[in-house]
Amino acid sequence: MTTTFMLDPDTWDLVVGPDGNYVTLTGAAQIQQDVCSAIRTFQGECWYDNTQGMPYFESIFGQPVASSFLKKQVQNAALTVPTVTGATLTNLTISGRKLTGTVVVTTSTSTTPIEVNF
Repeated sequence: MTTTFMLDPDTWDLVVGPDGNYVTLTGAAQIQQDVCSAIRTFQGECWYDNTQGMPYFESIFGQPVASSFLKKQVQNAALTVPTVTGATLTNLTISGRKLTGTVVVTTSTSTTPIEVNF
């Protein structure tokens, strides 16, 4: 698995530890943040792989959208994270331009499901 730098949950900016180095995540915390990042990524945003991300501009924001479509998009985004083998959406809210919810993921490295709030 790749290294994940910790992002501040309020600003989504990198976190620097007391030693002056970037803080990294492992285990469940890494999976949680990586899933959140996958769901927050706009399709086409990643210049190294513009197929990643959710189609916010193309198919979600500014138009009526079926909850089944949103559910599938969130689950597919979660499944792009290495080691995630399953994703079940348990809560989803869209208000204006803000999508929030909870997805429970299973991984190939843990027998305990991981709850991810995004």
